This record gives sequence, structure tokens and C-alpha cells, in this order.
Amino acid sequence: MDILKINHLRKSFGSLEVLKDISLTVKESEVLSIIGPSGSGKSTALRCATMLEKMDGGDLIYSGEYAAKDVDGVSVYADKTKLQQIKRDFSLVFQSFNLIPRTTAIKNVELPMIYAKVGSKERI
Repeated sequence: MDILKINHLRKSFGSLEVLKDISLTVKESEVLSIIGPSGSGKSTALRCATMLEKMDGGDLIYSGEYAAKDVDGVSVYADKTKLQQIKRDFSLVFQSFNLIPRTTAIKNVELPMIYAKVGSKERI
């Protein structure tokens, strides 16, 4: 099953197009690495995939549910309720920002989910 699918992602900042026609699929239990030189758009692609940044064009699909659908070259996002449902199951953990000191990596992932009431220790 595809848990994340991105089709033809486009993202620009002003006149600078930083992501051009990016597509990828992540299947359940699959591990994916995005590598490349500094400034190549890795973080921007991840920010778009997790809806921290709005895509200019393309489709964004989580477990078969459209978060954004390309309509005439422009990404149109689902309604607020649908996006909240999707965001309960998907998130991004940054490499080194805002981590709780003297806490394990697992705790840094668990605690925000528990406090946001989107998970329980047993579920996580």
C-alpha cells in the first residue's frame, strides 16, 4: 500500500522555481532517503510533503486520501477537516531542531504526539 504519493510537485519562491516536477511514492514499511547537495530542495520537498509549506502544483496523497490535488496546474488543498485527519497520522521529525535535551530519540517523537492527544504510548 502507498502511504505517501507525490505527483509532479512544483514549488517556487518568487521567480525562483526550486522544485520542478518531483514525483515519489513511499510504500508501507519502506525506508526512504533523500540525499543531495545543500540547496538542492530536500528540505523544501519534505516541508511540502508534510504540509508545512504549500505546493504550487502537483498532487499530495496520504494512504489514498488527497491532501492536495492538481487542478489546471495549481495545487488545491482538501478542506480543513480532511487535512486535520491526515495530519494526525503523518508528521516530520527534524534532524536536530527543537529536541528535548537529555531525552531519547523515541521520547522526542512520543511526547509531542501524546500531548497533542493524537496518540497514546501504547499506540505509538
